Amino acid sequence: MKLCVLGDASYPHARNWVNYFKSRGAEVYLISLQNSIGTSVVEHTIPSKQLPGFLKYPLSIGKIASLIKSINPDIVNAHFVPNYGFISAIIGTRPLVVSCFGSDVLEPPRKGILRKARIKFTLNKADLVTTDGKILKDAVHKFGIPYSRILNIPIGIDTPVFNPLKKTFPPKVVYMRRLEYVCNPELFVNALPAVISQCNIKPVMLDMGSHRDKIFSLVKKLGLESKIEFMPFLSEQKLASLLGESTIYVSTSFSDSTSVTLLEAMSCGAFPVVTDIIGNREWVKDGVNGYLVPLNNPAKLAEKIIKALSTPLLIEKAFLKNTEIIKKYGDRYKNMGVVESAFFNIMNKYKNK
Repeated sequence: MKLCVLGDASYPHARNWVNYFKSRGAEVYLISLQNSIGTSVVEHTIPSKQLPGFLKYPLSIGKIASLIKSINPDIVNAHFVPNYGFISAIIGTRPLVVSCFGSDVLEPPRKGILRKARIKFTLNKADLVTTDGKILKDAVHKFGIPYSRILNIPIGIDTPVFNPLKKTFPPKVVYMRRLEYVCNPELFVNALPAVISQCNIKPVMLDMGSHRDKIFSLVKKLGLESKIEFMPFLSEQKLASLLGESTIYVSTSFSDSTSVTLLEAMSCGAFPVVTDIIGNREWVKDGVNGYLVPLNNPAKLAEKIIKALSTPLLIEKAFLKNTEIIKKYGDRYKNMGVVESAFFNIMNKYKNK
């Protein structure tokens, strides 16, 4: 298989995806406007720093089309619908698989009618659409795509890498989501004064995302500068080590399909305290293998974090339950094998035309 992937090379999703296909013997090419975080495939980075954000994708169409033509792949796979997916749809390359990852499809009502039209156009040009959760599959279907053209399966995680380690003391509470609007990091930060006042913790957060300045201003306003540890981008191995040592994993997103980091935390024995949204409900049952909390209630989030930290037996039982769930539904190599088979089926259909 000669596979050409279009996607954000700075995201772990793209790295894990292309590295899987390379490990399976495919000839893989990655085209991106972002700098890579490290893959084992042939990469083509298109410089875009000098272009305005809203223009960098459309102004790159010619270059991307030329690269795809020179690669002459058996199949093109575009990640994230409104940008790389839209570019692929305009170019008209076939066969085309478009992969959705949550906010690219779930957020359009907030983004406006033009974005919705772009998404509908892109999805209808795809031979197959991949999704990683029921909420996302149903959202794609609402754009007129029959379920027969949707493959719903989570990317999954590298289970041999994400394992529990000896839990640290004081316990670690980690927030490993980017500082972006959709991840709602303000909710976590606003809950911290109550948690820190009652528990001996120093929370860990990622130091990356477009809302970084806003979050750092909030941290300063609450007097938490010395009470939170901010970490830069982490390799998969370092993230696994951090989650393996952690007691509590927090995610406060407004919208999610299947969060890969949630699965990684579950596999590592970090107890999930996450927002009560459909994507999280697919994986977490409140009070059984984690806690579900309201979207905009810092007091309730703080209450649940404190309660979890004071209930080690619940955390232990949740870990046993969560490792079973991940083994059954969240193993990357098993799940990506299903995606690989679907790619071969599409290629064969085109070859037989």
